[in-house]
Order: sequence, then C-alpha cells, then structure tokens
Amino acid sequence: MERNQKERTKEKELSKSLEQKEEQVSTSGLKSCSNCGHKNESEAMFCEECGNPFGSHICPSCKAMVHPHQDVCEECGAWILTDQCKFCYSPISPEDKFCAECGNPTEGIICPGCSTLNFFDFCTKCHKPLTESALAEIQRSKSDPELMQIRSFIAELEELEIELEEDAKLSKTELMEMKLQEEIEKEEEILRQKAEEIRQIKEQLNSFLPPKETKKESPPTTINKKPKVNNFNKLQEKIKERELKRKNLLNNIQTKLNEMQSRTFDNSQSARRFFNANRPPGNYVWNCNFNDSIHPDPNNCGSPEKGGKWIIEYGEIKWRTHHGEC
Repeated sequence: MERNQKERTKEKELSKSLEQKEEQVSTSGLKSCSNCGHKNESEAMFCEECGNPFGSHICPSCKAMVHPHQDVCEECGAWILTDQCKFCYSPISPEDKFCAECGNPTEGIICPGCSTLNFFDFCTKCHKPLTESALAEIQRSKSDPELMQIRSFIAELEELEIELEEDAKLSKTELMEMKLQEEIEKEEEILRQKAEEIRQIKEQLNSFLPPKETKKESPPTTINKKPKVNNFNKLQEKIKERELKRKNLLNNIQTKLNEMQSRTFDNSQSARRFFNANRPPGNYVWNCNFNDSIHPDPNNCGSPEKGGKWIIEYGEIKWRTHHGEC
C-alpha cells in the first residue's frame, strides 16, 4: 500500500515535469509584444492582439511598415529620419535651414534642370548631379577599372546601335527597290507577250494577201532585261551578324554589372551616389539586394547600402513606387 502511494507520487511528479517541459517548448517559439504583452508566433510581423509591428517602425507620413535601418519609405517616398540631414545623416533640428556638416538645404535641393525637389544627390527625374558629393563620385568612377570596362562596352554598343539603325533604313530601301524591280519585270513580260500575239496575227493576215514586194522588216526589238542587282540577302546576313554582336555586348555589360552586386556601402546615400553616378545609358532598372525588388533607380530603395545592380529591362516591368504607378 505504501509502495503504491510512492509510485503514484512519483508519477505525478514526472507528469508535472513533462507538462513544464512541454510548456517551455510551446512558449520557446513565441515572442511577446512590447506594446500589449501578447504572445505571438516567432515569425509574426505584427502582433495578433494590437497590430504592433515586430522589428519594424511606422512611416510618419503614410503609416506603412518600414525596417529600423531604412531612411526612405518605399511606399510613399517620405524621408523617415526626420532628425537627420537627408544628405549626410548629421543631426539637425526643425529650425535648421542648412546642414552644419555638409551645407545642403535640410528640406532638399530643387533641380535646376527640371525643378524637381530632391533629397538625393542625383535628381530622381532627370538624373542631374545636384551636390558636390555627386560630382566627386562621378570623378572617382572615371578611374575605376571595372567601370571603365563597362563604359568601353557601352561605347561600342552605342556605335553598333547607330550602324544597325542605318542598316535598317538601307534594308527598307533595298526591299522597296527589289519589289519595284519585280513589278517592272512583270510589266515587261506582259509587253513581250502582247508583242508576240500581234506578230502572230500579222503573219495570219499576210497569208491571205497576194505576195508583194515589201521592204525587209527588221526583227522585232526585244527589251533588254536589266541585270537584277539585289544586295538584300547580303544585307540581311550583315544585320544578323551585328545583332549577334549586340547581344554579346549586352551580355558582357550585364555580367560586369552583376559583378558589382557584391559591393556594400556605409550608408544608403553613399550607395545611391555610387549607383547613380554609374547609371548606364538606356533602358535599365535597378535590382536591390535588400528585398530583391526591381526599382526605377536606387533612390526608390529603402536600404540600397546592402548593394544591388543595374539590369537591362528586356520586357515591360511594373512596380509601385512613390512616383506613382509605372
């Protein structure tokens, strides 16, 4: 009897110990909300009880969720760090009109080219450099070996694009001339057939008339067929070769741009300066490392300091940015 009592006590203690362990396991993956104390799943981004975001902040302008290290809201484009200079991150107060560190206006710079208000070193609309830091970045990029090679490929591509445009015009002219020559040859063939019909009719009529002395008629004149000059096929082969060269150049440029993806920066504005100073001419968009999103440029990214790359826009890309629907 006494033994059974001890066994039951032992079972209760073991059961209680298991329950405590299960409780520890069940709560180990939960996190408490700093606002209301509610327990949430570890992967939750918002509190189930009060909606408070975890590991994030709220944009003061549009109330969208932003990460703590972002300086720009990707939803509305507002500057989040209201107590810091938009260009160098130095502390500022609401009364300051200019930053004491970099000298730039605290409200931003109006682009002299398109009158757009910017708080970036390059204009978001026309890409004009707006600050001394932007001009210095352009100068630095001129001596970067990787960027020099990319610019060399781009210059070669631009020359090739001009040649292809001229080839396209010439090809159109050649095609029109070829079609015109075919039409002329058809008309000439019709005239030859009619001349032959008239000759046969004359012979039939002469067979019914008495023979008489007539002047020897000269043989019917034949229309000399002009030798067909057609360089159209050769031109098409030439265009194909240049198109292949163009494709290889684009691949080389993209490969070099991809190699830049591993670069990281001290802050977001220095990253934006670098990538905008080295923006390739043409139809390019920017792919960030932050959340693998496609942006019109790094100005639209909340954390470009993590790096990214320019990519060639092969098709129609739609994204939502603070510039509106694109």
